[in-house]
Amino acid sequence: MSPRLRRCTFTLWLLLAGSAAVWSQTTTAIRLLAGREPIEAGRIYLFSDVAVGAQSNPATLTLTNNGASVLTLGRDAVILTGGDRTMFAVIRQPVRVLPAGGSAPFRMVFTPTKAGPFMASVSVGSGGRPLFSFWVAGNGIPSE
Repeated sequence: MSPRLRRCTFTLWLLLAGSAAVWSQTTTAIRLLAGREPIEAGRIYLFSDVAVGAQSNPATLTLTNNGASVLTLGRDAVILTGGDRTMFAVIRQPVRVLPAGGSAPFRMVFTPTKAGPFMASVSVGSGGRPLFSFWVAGNGIPSE
C-alpha cells in the first residue's frame, strides 16, 4: 500500500471511529487536557506516526477536578481497553485523590509492533465505575 493511500485510509478510519464514539456520556466534573488543548469525552487523542518497534515520546495528559468535592480515583485510574490496547501504555498513573480544583498529570506512550493504524479506548475511573472516556490512536509506520 502506498504511503499516500495508507494515510488516506488512516484518516478515514479516524473519522469513522470518532463519529462512532459514545457521545451520550454523563457529565462529570473531570476535564482532560493535552498540553493546553482540551480533549472532550468520546474524542480522540492522536499520537504522531511511530516506526514499528520504536516508542513515541510520552504524552502528558492532565486531569482536572472541576467539581466542588474531592474526587477519589481508582488504584489504576486510567485503563486501556480494545483489541489494540497493547500498542499503548500508561507509564504513569495520576494521583488517586484530587481535591476540588486540583489537577493530576498522567503519561501514555504508543509503541507499535507492526505497521498500520491502531486505536484503544481509555477510561478514567473510580471503584470500577468509568468517570470519563476518550480514545487514543496512532499509526505504526515501517522502520527504515
